Formats: sequence, structure tokens, C-alpha cells
Amino acid sequence: MRHKKDLEDGLAAFVQGEILNGDNQFLCQECQKKVDAIKRTCLSEIPDHLCFALKRFEFDFNTMQTVLIKNYFEIPNVIDLKPFTHAGLSGKSEEEKSSSAENNRYRLSGVVVYSGSSTHSGFYSSLAKDREDGETWYKMGPKGKEKFDPKDIPEETFGGEGRYR
Repeated sequence: MRHKKDLEDGLAAFVQGEILNGDNQFLCQECQKKVDAIKRTCLSEIPDHLCFALKRFEFDFNTMQTVLIKNYFEIPNVIDLKPFTHAGLSGKSEEEKSSSAENNRYRLSGVVVYSGSSTHSGFYSSLAKDREDGETWYKMGPKGKEKFDPKDIPEETFGGEGRYR
């Protein structure tokens, strides 16, 4: 999701698709001829629980080293995945799209954060919401477990020298 400002931009790029036309047409099995088509990846079903793993490093072929991706990337507190599903992309009516709107929404409940200045020296911390009370957040890392204010997630997940995420 490099060069994307947030998770929704990244997902939009993920489902954007590629137009197959000209010499690159799709062979339709039903009509046995080549046709223009859109080839895309999308979500067929929305699970009960969802976890995104963002690749925050890449291999630089010029230096032959693994480097951290240090650009800012926003993670929303709530995300609606319906626009990234087959039903959401297929042009269903607004009534059909919104009929189960709450089932398409996910609330942020945890973040794993890498802290370090390179891919070879650093550590991971977890920011997680307490499942029992659904309100209290904790930070678990090298210093142990401590209460955490979720308003600090943007600062904690990106910010400052030696704190690349």
C-alpha cells in the first residue's frame, strides 16, 4: 500500500481492476469468443473478524538491502468494507448495499507497531482494546503492559526519529 494515504485508498487500489481489451481480451467460455472485460480482485464475503497486515518494508534492488517504508499511512477507527466487496462493486441498488451496513463495518481493536530505525534493529509493541469492557486500551511492549489512550494511536504508529512504523 505504498504511496497510499490510508487504508481506504489502499483497498480502492486493490479492487480497481484492469481492463482487458484489444490483444489482451478475455476468452468467454459461454460464448466462445474474446470479449472486453475487467479483471479485478475483491472481497467475496466479509468475515466476522478482520486483520490487515501491512507490508512496511521492501527490497531495494539498487542497494540490495531491505528498507523500511516510512511514509505516513492512516488507519481509520471505523471502516466500511462494502465498497470493496463483489456486491458493492457490482452496482447493486443503494437499498441492497445498505441493508446490512452495520455488518460491513469494522471498529479498530488493535494495532501492532514496529519501532526501529532499520529492518534489523527494533521491536514490536501491541496496542489493543480490552475485550471485556470494550473501552480501555493497553500498550504491550518491552516495558510490559500499561494503559494507553487511543487518541495517541496516530502519534504512536508513526512519528519521530527511530519510531518508523
